[in-house]
Amino acid sequence: MTARKHKRIGNDGLWGAVFLAPLCAGLLLFVAVPIVAAVVLSFTRYDLINLRWSGLRNYSRLFDPLRETQFFPSIGNVAIFAVSVTALCIIVGLVLAFVLNRTARSGAFKAIYYIPIICSVVATTSIWGWLYNESYGPIVKFLGWLGIDGYKFFSPAHVLPSMIFMCVWGGFGTSMLLYFAALKNIPKYLYEAAEIDGAGPLVSFLKITVPMVSPTTFYLLLTGLIGNLQIYSQFLSIGLDGYTPVLIIYNYAGHGYGLNYGYASALGVFYGLIVGAIAFVNFKLSKFWVGYDD
Repeated sequence: MTARKHKRIGNDGLWGAVFLAPLCAGLLLFVAVPIVAAVVLSFTRYDLINLRWSGLRNYSRLFDPLRETQFFPSIGNVAIFAVSVTALCIIVGLVLAFVLNRTARSGAFKAIYYIPIICSVVATTSIWGWLYNESYGPIVKFLGWLGIDGYKFFSPAHVLPSMIFMCVWGGFGTSMLLYFAALKNIPKYLYEAAEIDGAGPLVSFLKITVPMVSPTTFYLLLTGLIGNLQIYSQFLSIGLDGYTPVLIIYNYAGHGYGLNYGYASALGVFYGLIVGAIAFVNFKLSKFWVGYDD
């Protein structure tokens, strides 16, 4: 190899390092350092002024049912929410993508379905808060015309379905767009062979479409569960403080339950381990149902 080639390879490596430096710096400053700080603070009692080592007291308090009464119920709430929203977004997105893939002019519909994704979460949540309002909300008035009076969308029995519907409306656009791209890559001869063998549309959908888009399904399942398990902005904007684990942590960090960053860090570390375990299990199980076209 000539000296010129050595120099060119060296320059390429240097420029690669230069372009990667901002990303690496961001990951170090805004991901790695906060994670390490949270782990360290989880063993302390810290209120921004005083810092005292407390050992495992924060974790013992976390698992004391007499002292911590909100965190684990909030995990149950968000588990139902995350599974429901993720599953519904995948199903609705796949069905719409399948229909749009067979439509000649689908560009306008794709844009309309994707609009909620690019809108501000606070703005869309405020709109749904107005729609759900028990006094003057249009949905409540419409239900009144149907003879359903006094329906409260944010009562304990109805709050989860209300939030699930709102978040599915605001989230299925991403899955629809990704599925639409995945469907374009499925060879047409598979459907032609299935048609020759006498398979109907439903059988072709279940036996060809669903398996062929399984990598996209896995991606949406993994990112959807991780994202929805960490949801807080929609619940915070709608006024449901303390309903999800992230909001519990947010409140313990000085926004409702007192200033206790040490205990909030312990909650965050423990909940992060739960989310990480769910992601790990998803990766392990994916080999049984995700197929890649080599």
